[in-house]
Amino acid sequence: MTFHPVRSRILAALIVLSCARSGAQAAPPENDLIHAAGWGDLARIKALLAAKADVNATAGNGMTALIAASVGGYEQIVRALIGASADVDAKNSEGITALMAASQFGHLDAVRDLINAHADVNIKNSEGDSALVFASGMGHLDVLRVLIEIKADVNAKDVHGNTALMDVVDRGQQPALRALIDAGADVNAQNNDGVSALMLAAQDNHLEALKALLAAGADANLKDKDDTTALLAASIGSHAGFEIVQSLIDAKADVNARDRNGESPLTLEALNGPVETVRALIAAKADVNNRNNAGMSALMAPAFTGRRDVMRPLITFGSDVNARDTAGTTVLIFAAQECNPEGLRLLIAAGADVNAKATNAGAPTADGDATPLMVASKGGSFEAVRVLLDAKADVNAKTSTGVTALILAAKASHADVVKALLDAKADVNAITTDGKTALAAAGEHADLKALLVQAGATR
Repeated sequence: MTFHPVRSRILAALIVLSCARSGAQAAPPENDLIHAAGWGDLARIKALLAAKADVNATAGNGMTALIAASVGGYEQIVRALIGASADVDAKNSEGITALMAASQFGHLDAVRDLINAHADVNIKNSEGDSALVFASGMGHLDVLRVLIEIKADVNAKDVHGNTALMDVVDRGQQPALRALIDAGADVNAQNNDGVSALMLAAQDNHLEALKALLAAGADANLKDKDDTTALLAASIGSHAGFEIVQSLIDAKADVNARDRNGESPLTLEALNGPVETVRALIAAKADVNNRNNAGMSALMAPAFTGRRDVMRPLITFGSDVNARDTAGTTVLIFAAQECNPEGLRLLIAAGADVNAKATNAGAPTADGDATPLMVASKGGSFEAVRVLLDAKADVNAKTSTGVTALILAAKASHADVVKALLDAKADVNAITTDGKTALAAAGEHADLKALLVQAGATR
């Protein structure tokens, strides 16, 4: 989901505008009027105007005296310059006008003076931002209301298609949000990437904004160019609170919507989201067996990360414990990779096949057709190995090249796992297709080799 915030452009404009004051002493003489305006020197302004100084002269960055005075909110100077026929719509190099400057810094009196002088309230800077965007984005509610009263376009879009409503949601300006909604801002407007204000509220966990937008008729099922909905946006970062998710569910958000990667809210929340949101999605009839484009189901992520609290409701409501992703990895193998004994117990109790092999070349062993026991043995989790052995995992299963769990454990120098496998009657002399045995795999580890020899290893 793509959003180009106005905040960085406001900061850039602030820096440019402030130069009217901070750079005054080093500036050339022809810019005296601009510098006097930037410093709020009314007496100097009057003297220069009396001497017929060019009221519309510009500095190198396009700054005019009127813009400089508007930055500081020097109302008397603003009036004097307007009285001297200053161009109220002149722009600096960033496209900033005096009205934008006064609006950005919240100078209400200067704003009124410029409006009375017929400043164009809907003129835009180079990024497509108007005075209303600057006022609302900075939270200057009094200025915003004045601009709304004179019919400033509350639905104007910048070059990225963003509206003032989107910006105030992104910046967390709740009073400005309410004012824009009351003024008729389009709560379902979408930017060039299809992002709506509701998606931003959901993504940024702004609950009050989200509720206000929904109450004003925001569509919970709009999609951006990546097919992301507000509910998916809330779930992508996995930091949305339960209330955000529940509010969207109550607003009839599609709990089974999928983005262009095939992710659903449930597959995303199951990865890192709180268990409460997982339960809420399941209660709202989210499909517990939805898969993303890689074939990953909601159960696979918590199996891999060891989130048993999330695994339990998914299993209870029918998530397939024998599902495979598109690479052929099973849920049980994901749990074995994490060396997650409690997760393994949950899956086995629900009917997971302890001897189902992966079918993916290259992972999680070099052959790609490992069993959960091989994966746990390679990882060195004694507890996970014990759980699988207790569940009657085949201790002598082989990959396509003859690799066994014992060979993998020996190669990784996991002595406790090697002993557990030997106690379970692992074939100590099993040999791979290229002639390797557990004894050979043990390398220079004398204690491990002694253990294998004691168990009958001969080669």
